[in-house]
Amino acid sequence: MVSKGFEPVDLSLIKKVALDISVEDLAQPNWIFFSSRFGVESFFDLNIGVNDVKWGAIGGITAKTMREYIDEPIQFVGDSNDTREIASAFEKVCAGQTVWFPGSLKSKRIVQQHLDKVCQVIDLPIYDTVKRTAVVQESDVYIFTSPLNVDSFFDSNMIPMGAEIWAIGKTTEAALKHYTDLKIRLPKRSSVHAILERVVEERA
Repeated sequence: MVSKGFEPVDLSLIKKVALDISVEDLAQPNWIFFSSRFGVESFFDLNIGVNDVKWGAIGGITAKTMREYIDEPIQFVGDSNDTREIASAFEKVCAGQTVWFPGSLKSKRIVQQHLDKVCQVIDLPIYDTVKRTAVVQESDVYIFTSPLNVDSFFDSNMIPMGAEIWAIGKTTEAALKHYTDLKIRLPKRSSVHAILERVVEERA
């Protein structure tokens, strides 16, 4: 983006806090499903031994982070902005099996709720998230990746009139609507990269 005249600012407004868990008494998984890179990083930091499992992810960034830890194929990657659509697609491949969901203590469990009746769903709250306060420089484009990032941003910042706002996922979009009446855009694929490509294309 820099070569095309853009000045991207990558700033996380949430902090990850690891949680201690034990998996000794849990049913062994057929699938392990991640919804964020934080979940991936926290899970593999725990050095939990698993064998003969399939891997699932929401979004390209989550899948990319998984590839930093495993050499195995990732059998399912959901890219829709609607988590319920991802859950419906995943249901077709995981029905009747045991699925671990390593993730945040604050997870909204949208995928898990959809699968409760067709899978053995096991939640693994392996990290928590807390807000980080920071004053962000005014920008032309804002990209939000989670509801908590939205809350943290508006603790100390406002979005100027005329700015372009993008949200990853409908829950992030809903959080933004609590703070602004400005138009909020969603990409077709649940990916920051997809948004950046669109921004560059439209502003070239």
